[in-house]
Amino acid sequence: MGSVSDFLSKLYTIAICLFSIFVIEVTILIHSLARYPWRRVQRLASGITASTTLLALIDAQHPAIRYSGGGESKECAVCLTRLEDGDQVRELQCKHEFHKDCLDQWLKREQVTCPLCRRYVLPEEVVFEHKQLRSEEELYREEAQLAFMIYSMYGGGLHITPSG
Repeated sequence: MGSVSDFLSKLYTIAICLFSIFVIEVTILIHSLARYPWRRVQRLASGITASTTLLALIDAQHPAIRYSGGGESKECAVCLTRLEDGDQVRELQCKHEFHKDCLDQWLKREQVTCPLCRRYVLPEEVVFEHKQLRSEEELYREEAQLAFMIYSMYGGGLHITPSG
């Protein structure tokens, strides 16, 4: 009779733990869904991030052009190499020119300013919205990692790898 009551006691403890995990995961899910409009969730699921959105806006306002120096020697302030005729460059509103790929990498690292003069590359309200969207994406990733961590701690088989 003692072994049956020990078994039921352990079963009860396990059931309470599993129920607690379930409640935590449902709370995280509800909290996430309540805060994020479906438009942003769909965008995240399709791989459209704040960085790609920002680059699309910059590409629309400052499209890449082929460089023709006309004998003038300029250098990209990001990679510190000379701009050659035919290179793809972006000229910002401040009239500074950079290799397109160099500037895009700079902007992907959350720098929304010119590398030289630090003027915003887009209007301030767009920059503010971008920063807000970026912080929401980070919070969403942290919550998802927390849910997966809890799941895997209690015997789940899913494993996530850090994204770069």
